[in-house]
Amino acid sequence: MPPSQPTIISLPYPADSLEYASHFAAWAGFIWLDSGTRREYCGQYDLITALPSQSLCAHSPTHIELTQQGTTQSISLEDAQRWCEAQIQAADPESNEQIPFNGGLLGYIGYEWNHQAFKLPVVNRLATPLMYLGVYEWALIIDHTQQTAYFIFTDNLTAESQRDILQQLNTPADARGGFDCGAFVPQTEKQQYFKDINTILNFIQAGDCYQVNYAQAFSAQFTGDTFAAYCQLRGGCPGPFSAYISTNQGAILSLSPEQFIQIDAGKQATSRPIKGTAARSSQHQLDAEAAHALEQSEKNRAENLMIVDLLRNDLSKNCRPGSVTVPKLFGLYSFTNVHHLISTIQGTLRADVNPWQFIIDAFPGGSITGAPKKRAMEIIHQLEPYPRHIYCGCIGYWSRNGQARTNIAIRTLLIEGTKITLWGGGGVVADSNAEAEYQESLDKIAIFKTILTRGNA
Repeated sequence: MPPSQPTIISLPYPADSLEYASHFAAWAGFIWLDSGTRREYCGQYDLITALPSQSLCAHSPTHIELTQQGTTQSISLEDAQRWCEAQIQAADPESNEQIPFNGGLLGYIGYEWNHQAFKLPVVNRLATPLMYLGVYEWALIIDHTQQTAYFIFTDNLTAESQRDILQQLNTPADARGGFDCGAFVPQTEKQQYFKDINTILNFIQAGDCYQVNYAQAFSAQFTGDTFAAYCQLRGGCPGPFSAYISTNQGAILSLSPEQFIQIDAGKQATSRPIKGTAARSSQHQLDAEAAHALEQSEKNRAENLMIVDLLRNDLSKNCRPGSVTVPKLFGLYSFTNVHHLISTIQGTLRADVNPWQFIIDAFPGGSITGAPKKRAMEIIHQLEPYPRHIYCGCIGYWSRNGQARTNIAIRTLLIEGTKITLWGGGGVVADSNAEAEYQESLDKIAIFKTILTRGNA
């Protein structure tokens, strides 16, 4: 692939990228990577795009469809891997190192996608693909640190296509419709949840594992405008690694506070796992006490440290020897509805490893499996009755200039047809209490249920 010479067109900086996103929300293949409306933590870039030139939809490793120039064909897992790597070949990454994305892959990978690497079955009972990746030749990027905004068009995009995209900003944004969301019903009975937690505790006591991230699903009836629902959610509970993805079956709405892996132009990888949660209070004193208690909690610090060690191991597989470090351990961060402990792990990719391979080899993220990863995933597969799909997968991009950014798709909802599904979970360790774990899973998602069911947009 020849060195990419993108066309960059500056735009007025918007404090909220919704101002631009609303113009493209109805376009095919629309993706909005959104750092939310508050940027105290890692929310530098927003990215808006649509109309992929190619797309890969995988329902399982044996059912993969590639669409190019209007033609769809089935391909093998090996061919899909080669295709992904070919789309992000970096001929001269340093030429565009100040740009986070200059064409490449955007999309998502569902939690079960990499099950075959752990000798587990890949289960997808939904019509929504387990993995979707599009090749995007343009993006509207907002840099909140520099307070700049610009279109970037690759040299693969015709001048006519560029004009059509630019013109879209001069047309009125589509008016958002209303939506209706019913009451969320748990897919796991409370007593079964307690039974599963006790089963996990027995596994831990027997020495099978140290920690298992156990989750439950909640479903409701949904009708109306999925984009309006996302906008209402981000207004009430923004996350620095949020995303809206339009699908043929509905939409993915992610309000994630967690970064999986970021890779910069210098091949430095950063992961920021979350482990440790406390509900916030509207009373300042009680809120400060909850934050302090979380920060000092031996249980939560131990839980966080287990995952830090796991991710250090995952990153070390494809990093230069001695380059993996932990610059921040047990950082306290406060979000709209909860306080979290977040650690930072960094390492430098080996010269022979590309960003696609690096992220797939570390997938799924250790913060949402447990430790050791393989045994924790086996227990999750055994106990959780509802496949996670997008929940605990990742959403993000792999750019042709060698950069990549992905989230952990927690606080994430899937709309398929007239059904909306939301998940909540937490890490179970030796001194966990079933009642407390159950309440934590509810605390994490309570605000989303409230926002969606209290009224229409």
